[in-house]
Amino acid sequence: MIGAAISLAISPTDPNHLLLASEGGLLRSSNGGRDWMLESLKDKGAVFAVAFDADGRRALVSTASDLFRTEDGTAWHPLAPPPGATPARAMVRGAAPGRVYLAGWKRFAKSDDWGTTWVTAADGLPPGPVVALAVQPGPAETVYAVVDGRIWARTDGSPVWHSRMES
Repeated sequence: MIGAAISLAISPTDPNHLLLASEGGLLRSSNGGRDWMLESLKDKGAVFAVAFDADGRRALVSTASDLFRTEDGTAWHPLAPPPGATPARAMVRGAAPGRVYLAGWKRFAKSDDWGTTWVTAADGLPPGPVVALAVQPGPAETVYAVVDGRIWARTDGSPVWHSRMES
């Protein structure tokens, strides 16, 4: 059983290549979603978040307690998640190759090596979990995070988050 769809990632190099995080596990489509195949993640159950790297081959997925990465699009290997990061609410690829942001259950983290190491990305945000996340790529990447019902933004290189909503 596939169950409800939770998150969708579209390959940046092939719009027909999709990964779908669902209650029933991770599914892959190579024809724009007309057909789906269940990926093997060692029977980990529901998948909560998924993201492709800029190359369209590497990907990350989050289950309830683990992170997995593929380098070639076929074999999935476990990664050590940062504390408080699983299950992830969202994972979004950054503008730089290898950069990914992870909005975890209790932690907001960033990796510049596609999940091998993580640092906090929450410095300067108000207390509380990041519940939604988006990245606007460009020469100056802008990260948007929703915390406590408010939208916050930070431009790459800036140590300061700015509220995008009036109090």
